Amino acid sequence: MPTPARDNPNNGQNTGVPQPPAGPAPIVDEHDPRLEIPEILRKPVEHPALNRPKPKMESLGLGELGAALAMGIDFLATTAAGGAIGWGIDHWRNSSPYGLLVGVLVGFGFATVRIIQRSNAADKAAAERKKRGG
Repeated sequence: MPTPARDNPNNGQNTGVPQPPAGPAPIVDEHDPRLEIPEILRKPVEHPALNRPKPKMESLGLGELGAALAMGIDFLATTAAGGAIGWGIDHWRNSSPYGLLVGVLVGFGFATVRIIQRSNAADKAAAERKKRGG
């Protein structure tokens, strides 16, 4: 007859690990009501923010912002170019500061005309888009 110390590798100490039950594993019924998913969990949750239509990039105003920045930079560059040409004339003719002043005023005038032209073209394009329904 074997001794309990030789059969148990833990020398009879309780390790705290539950032992599997003796005998075959219990058979789980396929139609156990505890394992069924409740009806409320079967339907997907409808989140209000996800049902909203996504805005178009045009409606965010990023195109209009870019156009406005381009017009501002164009205005500054045209005025600066007029000033640079006036400074060059001052340097060439030794007529400081009159060439610079005239150049800045002429550049400012050209810049104003260009902004008016671009604004009118943008308004016309927006009216065409609106008329087409886009």
